[in-house]
Amino acid sequence: MKIITDNAAYIQKNDLAYLTHTDLAIPESIFRKIFEKGIVIINDSNRYEFIKFEEASAIEFFSNIDWMIDYNSLKDLTDGEIIKMGQNITKKMATLAQKIDSIPKDDRKAQLDILTEFKNLDFKLNSLKDILLFRQGHLKFKLPEGIEYSQKCQGDIQKLARKFFPKKRHN
Repeated sequence: MKIITDNAAYIQKNDLAYLTHTDLAIPESIFRKIFEKGIVIINDSNRYEFIKFEEASAIEFFSNIDWMIDYNSLKDLTDGEIIKMGQNITKKMATLAQKIDSIPKDDRKAQLDILTEFKNLDFKLNSLKDILLFRQGHLKFKLPEGIEYSQKCQGDIQKLARKFFPKKRHN
């Protein structure tokens, strides 16, 4: 997930790990920031931590990556709207799967382009799942300092809590 502000881009380590396996030309300043303390091991204990990028070129680079979920574009959506986005992504993935079958076997570039798009959509779909789990309180991570939690997120957790812990009525 990414969070873009006027003067920074906050990127989860999970997204950075995926980014390093793409064929995108990553600016040197981003590599320096990621690996400033040496080798980085990303696992379940830190994959949802954010790294802050302040250089204008890094902010622009991350702003233009469409497979990386943008918290600001989702924070005010309902769970149903996010699920609908996921369904649309799944439809696109099914279309790509059919399309790859129709490409001649000797057209490796076209096959790789479709496979890359499919993998990016799969990553985006899994990121949407993580957002839903986070909003419903099943996935815990901290947003960067100064980033507000969505009212929808807080409301959904409160509604969920009310279902499990209804107020007792006094007679």
